[in-house]
Amino acid sequence: MMTDAQGLLDELAEAAERLGAAVQRQPMGGDGGGLARIKQRWVVFIDTQGDPAEQIQKIADQMPELGDLETVYLSPALRGMLGDGT
Repeated sequence: MMTDAQGLLDELAEAAERLGAAVQRQPMGGDGGGLARIKQRWVVFIDTQGDPAEQIQKIADQMPELGDLETVYLSPALRGMLGDGT
């Protein structure tokens, strides 16, 4: 069963892809994940062993690095987590 946090994490990953980032979902021991620039491209790493809410926070804090968040649709719940408020 998908949790609300898992749904928001999936939405965040889709938004990152729309902003041009690659998204990699892989097991990293539960404490991994985040954003990295590899060979001139942003890559979002999602730790499949990690708590979805913690993954959201790690990635959300770095999302502005990917570009203008106003150019992609984000649900009000996700915008609130990004501190965007719009």
